[in-house]
Parts: sequence; C-alpha cells; structure tokens
Amino acid sequence: MIPKIKRIIRPEKNECVMCGSLGYADMYIYTAPVSKEELIVCKKCAIREHYGTKTTQTKRYQKDKAERKLFGEKIHSN
Repeated sequence: MIPKIKRIIRPEKNECVMCGSLGYADMYIYTAPVSKEELIVCKKCAIREHYGTKTTQTKRYQKDKAERKLFGEKIHSN
C-alpha cells in the first residue's frame, strides 16, 4: 500500500515527526495507509516512505523523475 502524501505550505516553522528536522519549506502531510494517522514530515522522509528505503535509487522514483512527477503527481514550477 502506498501512503498519501500532500505538500503543505505554512508560514510557521514545522518539525518533522520522523527525523526531528526543523524547517519552513518542503514539509508534507503523510497519511499512514493502515492507521490513517496524519503526520507532518520533511521531504526526505516523505520520499523514503513513498518510494522505499533506497529512496532515489528505485525504478519507480527514476520513472516519476523522468515524467516530472513527485509522489505520483505532476510537479508545478512557479
């Protein structure tokens, strides 16, 4: 099961629940597939949870990168 991950944009500082890093940008809401619990995580942890422990080395990540996607959704550049 693939977890649901959405990017959040908040002006305040957020803390990643998984690794404890602090930051303003690149924070995501991670919805666990089994428990449906919502957690705030950083981009690194979100990629690890969505694509697996080898993160950027997986075939699925490489395919999404070639199609300009992240977490299965198109990347919109501003």
